[in-house]
Amino acid sequence: MKTLVLGGSGYIGSAVIERLMAHGHEPVAVIRPGSSKRASLISRDIEVREGEFSDLEALAELITNDIDAVIDAANPNDWELDAQAVHTLLKPLANSSRPFVYTSGVWVFPNTSGADEETPPDPIAINQGRPRVEEIVLRTPKIHGVVLRPGVVHGHNGGIPARLRDWARAAGIGRYVSDEHEPVWPMVHLDDLADLYVLAVSRAQASSIVHGISEPGVSVKELAQAADVATGGVGAAEAWPIAEARKSLGDRFAEALALHQVVHSSAAASLGWQPRERSAILELREGSYA
Repeated sequence: MKTLVLGGSGYIGSAVIERLMAHGHEPVAVIRPGSSKRASLISRDIEVREGEFSDLEALAELITNDIDAVIDAANPNDWELDAQAVHTLLKPLANSSRPFVYTSGVWVFPNTSGADEETPPDPIAINQGRPRVEEIVLRTPKIHGVVLRPGVVHGHNGGIPARLRDWARAAGIGRYVSDEHEPVWPMVHLDDLADLYVLAVSRAQASSIVHGISEPGVSVKELAQAADVATGGVGAAEAWPIAEARKSLGDRFAEALALHQVVHSSAAASLGWQPRERSAILELREGSYA
């Protein structure tokens, strides 16, 4: 299966390309014009196409007749632009069985003690426009659209957990953003998530939502303690009051990091997904972040 991967040089997109190749698929990486990752991708015999969401005409031309599936792992941070880009990308896929997998996330929910794929979105401020784009993917007629919502992604020394490690190193103690609730994050290892993308393009039904979550609720305090160990500490952590964190991180990101979320995934198991990688706490304490 020849699969176009938007955001092909990013944190998630790079891992997806590796897993597609491992499963015998032929990935095509979409990168921004002038990206420094181009030479590295070509050296590994990965086809590269250039495009960006601000150039809708060029974006539409990426989906040629030889493309069997599309994975959108890009993150433009502009909901209007995202919606326009998804509309543009879906047009060449109309009246075909070629799947389009859109990357969303668990921040379409607020604090929750048990959301799943059937729970209606109620996004926090940082993700306010995401449900609209999800609806475009799920409701556009004659499209095989799939929405994949990863939890907080960890692994390979990247993602949000890298910030916990950096904060622990800078402060000499683990730190985590907290309001009146102890924060809890649904999480997934990057490699397990990449496996789920491969399953989603191969097996997910049209107009379906799939949560990419292997740990429904991980204590962020314990993550911060693990980050302290990773930086040579004894496993201590302190709360960073959200009022103070907002000054450094901005209101919307601080709110997201302080969430108490338990989010489950049932659809992923029906696709045959079996997460195998180490837990987020172990990964922080003694894995790629150490």
